[in-house]
Amino acid sequence: MQAKLLTDVHQQNLVSVEGYCDEDGKEALILEYMSNGTLKQHLSEKSERVLIWIQRLHIALDVARGLEYLHGRKPPIVHRDLKPDNILLNKNMEAKIADFGLSRAFATESISHISTEHLAGTAGYKDHDSYNTGHIRKGNDVYSFGIILLELVTGKPAIITRDKDEWIPLKKWIDPFVKKGDIRKIVDPRLNGEFNIGVARKVIKIAVSCVKRINERPDISQILTKLEKCLDIEVGFSRALDDTSRPNILVRLYRNIRQRQKEATMKSMEEQQPLNLGNMRIFTSTEVATITSNFKEVIHDGGFQKVYLGILNDGAPVAVKIWSPSSSSSSNREFYEFRTEVEKLSLLRHRNVVSAVGYCVGNIKALIYEFMANGDLRQHLSGKYERILCWNERLQIAIDIAHGLEYLQTGSKTFVVHGDLKSSAILLNEKMQGKIAGFELAQFLHEEFEEIIGACGTSGYLDPVYFQTGKLNKKTDLYSFGIILLELLTGWPALEFNSSLEYNSPLHIAVRVASIMETGDIKRLVDPRLQGKFNTNTASKVAKLAMSCASRSADQRPDLSHVLVELKECLALEMHSQQTEGIQIIMEESDQQIQGIQIVKEESDQQIQGIQIVKEGSQDSDSDEFYLSPR
Repeated sequence: MQAKLLTDVHQQNLVSVEGYCDEDGKEALILEYMSNGTLKQHLSEKSERVLIWIQRLHIALDVARGLEYLHGRKPPIVHRDLKPDNILLNKNMEAKIADFGLSRAFATESISHISTEHLAGTAGYKDHDSYNTGHIRKGNDVYSFGIILLELVTGKPAIITRDKDEWIPLKKWIDPFVKKGDIRKIVDPRLNGEFNIGVARKVIKIAVSCVKRINERPDISQILTKLEKCLDIEVGFSRALDDTSRPNILVRLYRNIRQRQKEATMKSMEEQQPLNLGNMRIFTSTEVATITSNFKEVIHDGGFQKVYLGILNDGAPVAVKIWSPSSSSSSNREFYEFRTEVEKLSLLRHRNVVSAVGYCVGNIKALIYEFMANGDLRQHLSGKYERILCWNERLQIAIDIAHGLEYLQTGSKTFVVHGDLKSSAILLNEKMQGKIAGFELAQFLHEEFEEIIGACGTSGYLDPVYFQTGKLNKKTDLYSFGIILLELLTGWPALEFNSSLEYNSPLHIAVRVASIMETGDIKRLVDPRLQGKFNTNTASKVAKLAMSCASRSADQRPDLSHVLVELKECLALEMHSQQTEGIQIIMEESDQQIQGIQIVKEESDQQIQGIQIVKEGSQDSDSDEFYLSPR
């Protein structure tokens, strides 16, 4: 397929084929040699040579011209796997599109798409339109090109790794900076500011338009025209900078003065807008340094946020989250994020939501909140701790999370969407009680459906409805909760990258679970570290409940109240099953036959208080009750 296609296409921005071999069962393609390797190699942080800004624009134009040729053929050709690995650079740093192994030609020029059951491509570059519809369109290549444009601008990969089990798509990573107009924070820092910020803003705007919904994307010819204008502006800008005449020196001096004035304004804004947080304690920078013993013990490192262990004067341990701006240009944005989380946490008070103790807005910006001695849920499920969570504990943690979500939805006049619910955002105290944390992306909504520009969240947990529409509702967090339920059941991460998988795509936990559930072998799903110590019926019920929560359609997800009832019934059934093992001994030593078991609950919140054994021929007063000690 690739050999035939390459022999039919000839254009300066497509890798040309010199010949091919198909003998004795061996196939080979002989292609022109591209001495400067792939675009991915040059954008990698390991690359010693940094592409300058104008080179990046030329490469973008080269790729766009190659795509314009493919899409303009009669019939059109869709590449289907456009990515920096498939952009090769010759000795003159001219870019050419390669690897047509997945390419498809339309049957005729009049049709708008091709239908296929076999979706292919590379994670981070695959278009959700083809995933949802099974259609191959020219717009799919435009989407991939938009991601490549963002990589050229930022120097970052299509999928950014935050922590071991956390990823974020590049197009989502840029969203908060785009909304705040902080273009310098987006552009590759290795360029050292040597670019025209106006051109960078235009290129980012073009890239964002490429990754919109497919019917809103420009065609490649429109993109090419806009990029050519960007290059013209950049060339003029570069020439002006090369001119060392006195007028240009004055222009640079003026720009520096304006930048300093802007930074001073940002600092003034911080100082003149005090936080209004009611009864929360205000700590000084000196107090923060004192309670952390000069920032001695780091308990979590999240990039520009670090969390330290602190001890208050009364001996109570606390967690101290410190915001450290990565650069002066980003300080205002990060102050905004700090302010947002502090203000939101100050409004929340519930036993299953991490509570804030105080904050500091001096030289140090810090949020002080209750210390959770047992870390986060992801750490326990990933094996960081030697102690394995038993099945009862997992069910109780799931109930804790559900209670926390219920509070967020009903605990105030407006309902709160967490927006980034994941196992690493579930913290566990000394009693293994689960509490929801990480409210940086939380939204306080006033309407049932509210649209947020640029869906944010963590890959694997992000609600596909929110991802596709940008609209939040009460069932947005329920999808993420369903994924956490699956993690509790299986012990697997939400996404697992496996180099042995085709195209090195991440495998989603819901896909893995669905394939096993079809076989009906529920024991294959449950975390093997539990060593079979669980009730198969409760595990099956949790699996079905989790999959209903993680439905791709919000309408098919259950109500949270129903989820809570189901989980509590699962825990009751599990405890019933465990108590039955002891009851067998009673039956051997007693003449009375046990007729049933009654679960004793507290009416207020349906917490299980104990188990009542009802014997044959007995009155209510002649039954045995075994009460559980409180957690």
